[in-house]
Amino acid sequence: LKRLGTDYIDLYLLHWPARYTPQSNWGQSLQYHRDTEGSPYYRNHASFEEIAEAMSKLVKAGKIRGWGMCNDNAYGLAASCAAAKLLGGGATAPCVMQNDFSLIDRRAEENGVSEASSPIHENVGFMAYNTLAGGVLTGKYLSGPPPAPDDKDLLRARGSMAKPRGRMDT
Repeated sequence: LKRLGTDYIDLYLLHWPARYTPQSNWGQSLQYHRDTEGSPYYRNHASFEEIAEAMSKLVKAGKIRGWGMCNDNAYGLAASCAAAKLLGGGATAPCVMQNDFSLIDRRAEENGVSEASSPIHENVGFMAYNTLAGGVLTGKYLSGPPPAPDDKDLLRARGSMAKPRGRMDT
C-alpha cells in the first residue's frame, strides 16, 4: 500500500476461483465435469470460510473497504456470502462480482449470477469486463476474415489463430 501511495484499497477482487468451476467466459461450456474436480490442480484450495475470514480481517484492519470475486459463478457467490454469514462477528461478505459480459456474451446470466446477486438474494453488485466483446462490437473484425471460431475456412481460421488479431481469434 505504501508503494501505491495509499492507506487502503477501495475494492479488492479475487481474480479466479481456486476450486474447479465451469466458466461462462471465453465461450467455455457451463457443463460441470465431476471428474475434473479431483484433478491435482484443484486440491488444497482455500475454503469459502477461509477466504471470507481473510477478507474480513483486511476490511476490519482498514486495508480494504470491500471485496469481491472475478470469473466466478452463482455457486461461488452464494457460498462466499453464506460463509461470511456463518462466521458471524461482523464478517464481511463480498460486495461485487465481476465477469465477462457484453451485448453478445450474456452467459453470466445463464449461470445464475444475476439471480444470486440480486437485492432479494445476496445483494451483490455486478461489474462487467470485456464489454466490447474482444473488439467484435467495435467493428474490428468487419474487414478481413471473421473471428477464427466462426470462420468456415479451416485453413484460414488456423492462420488467424496462429497470428491472432485479438482475443476472438484465440
